[in-house]
Amino acid sequence: MKKILTIVIPTYNMQDYLRRCLDSLIVADNLMNALEVLVVNDGSKDNSSRIAHEYQDRYPETFRVIDKENGNYGSCVNRGLQEATGVYFRTLDADDYFETGSLERFVEALLIQERVDMIITNYRVIYQNGNRTESHCTPSDLYNVIYQYSDFNFMKNHCEGMLRMHAVTYRTALLKEHNYFQQTGISYTDVEYLLIPCEYIKTFTFVNLYLYSYTIGREGQTVSRKSQYRALGAYIKLYDRLIANYERILESNNENRIDNARNIFFLVLVNVYCCALIYNKKTKGLNEKLCGIYSHVNAIDKKLAKKLSGITTFKLPVFKIWHSTGIFCSNRILVKFLIFLSGYLDSYTILDPINRNRQRMKNRCSEL
Repeated sequence: MKKILTIVIPTYNMQDYLRRCLDSLIVADNLMNALEVLVVNDGSKDNSSRIAHEYQDRYPETFRVIDKENGNYGSCVNRGLQEATGVYFRTLDADDYFETGSLERFVEALLIQERVDMIITNYRVIYQNGNRTESHCTPSDLYNVIYQYSDFNFMKNHCEGMLRMHAVTYRTALLKEHNYFQQTGISYTDVEYLLIPCEYIKTFTFVNLYLYSYTIGREGQTVSRKSQYRALGAYIKLYDRLIANYERILESNNENRIDNARNIFFLVLVNVYCCALIYNKKTKGLNEKLCGIYSHVNAIDKKLAKKLSGITTFKLPVFKIWHSTGIFCSNRILVKFLIFLSGYLDSYTILDPINRNRQRMKNRCSEL
């Protein structure tokens, strides 16, 4: 049976979470052969490979383990795409999971629906330490219609929060035809997964299924505050690569495609400035880099440059403070005091200020 969906699971030292992830992919017998699950073991030093091989032994027609040397997240996605045989392609982090019933319905839908370049499904964010769940979904009147990407504006249709890795499935051939790849040796490359295909997506659709469950709160997770102290180099590398992609999209002169890309590229800039200004000390080299980024962005897209003034961290307008005074808000005592004042905050809020509208989305989705 031809594989309809390839799921790539980048895995590094995930023995405590991997079984939950892989168990969530065990669907009804008549659908198992339509799935291809590639567990890409990125040189794990724990029992992740052994656990993955157990599933390969039990379900050899569905699960396959690829053991390789450590190269970080992007190298796993690249290897998975190289090996993928499914009509569609998506990623799943080893510490997250799919809702099995939704996955079954998703596979059934893929088997019969008209082929499109991108499919967007709903997802949930689960905060492990706060016993809190957020549902992210598309407005109900947008489902099950095939859209032309160049004719659709996510912001104007109130679904900009759906342009996230947790929501997106691509047609495999689309990625291969355009030689898609992610940078290796760094984390946070999921933003490449969103922005780069913006150049060439033609058709897409929304499917009303809560498929992905994204968990936050694990010790050592790349979106944790502790990890952000080490993240700036990766964020700058992402900017340095993706600015060229963004400029090509600007040259398309298609307002919708540009707005959709601006929404994503803004996240790159948010990560750069928040990480630099709140977690790093001011140096001449870093300050010059931040000035250079702003000057270039302002030269090519004044709308995007204007959005930067709204960047806040811990309710502090860090970009405005830096841009007007040159001050970095990286004083540790100040940060701790601001955290205390601001109450319960999490890294998801810090790194994704576009989701200021997520309370509105949460209210809309709560009864679904």
